[in-house]
Amino acid sequence: MALPSFVRVVDGVPTINIGQMRHQLTLYAQAPASPPTYDAAGVQMNWTSIQSGIYAAIGGQAAGSSRQGMDRPEGDQLTSQQFVTIAVWYQAIFAPNQRVVNENGTTFIIQSIENVLEMNVVLVLTCLGVGAND
Repeated sequence: MALPSFVRVVDGVPTINIGQMRHQLTLYAQAPASPPTYDAAGVQMNWTSIQSGIYAAIGGQAAGSSRQGMDRPEGDQLTSQQFVTIAVWYQAIFAPNQRVVNENGTTFIIQSIENVLEMNVVLVLTCLGVGAND
């Protein structure tokens, strides 16, 4: 996969353009409700904050690295999907299907994670933007 414009390899080490690291993210994962509640499907799951204050570069909003978007019909409505690329310093807490929320309240669902050059320095997250009121 091609790297976004704000991620480069310098002297064999991945790096992020620091000037683009101007977004603060909060990472959310699903966890059982506390205290546990049950419905017909079993234990109800809630979105729980794992870590906040993660600085990131977000393509499509800040760095101009927007990925493809598309409109698709759902019922009687036409909905838009926008894929964005997010670069963060390596942390082993990210996983697909988790959510990141930026400082404006926009929610992104992590679709895939690339550990650039497998060096545990930079992660590139490909996310689906789902808006502020998911």
